[in-house]
Amino acid sequence: MQRIPRILVCTFLGALLCALLTATLFALMSMVDGTRASEALAYGVVAGVVAAFFGTVVGMVVGIFNLGLLGGALAGLLATAGAVVFYILTFSRPNQYSYFLGESIIIVIVLALPVIITGILVAVVKNRLFT
Repeated sequence: MQRIPRILVCTFLGALLCALLTATLFALMSMVDGTRASEALAYGVVAGVVAAFFGTVVGMVVGIFNLGLLGGALAGLLATAGAVVFYILTFSRPNQYSYFLGESIIIVIVLALPVIITGILVAVVKNRLFT
């Protein structure tokens, strides 16, 4: 009966960690780029809210399949790839796939590291709490 609490804890933890990591990274990247601190923090919060969805998915996958460190990292990598595919299929037209693939590099830069770290950290916490 430990399966349901494991899934719920991993899902919540994934959303929280991914939102915090992405918001922090995005705000820091924006400030380094020359954006005012208040504006960078606002953009970071928006990016964190969007990334919370991906963290929820990664945490849920880690909890459902009882993944370890490598599985959590792979789930984060696949979530990032899914975000890129979703972006390309949603915004491009049939003759522009390669252009939008090139434009989607910002998704990889902003989202990949926090989502992969989220998968790893959720797996670590899951292993400590539910073994």
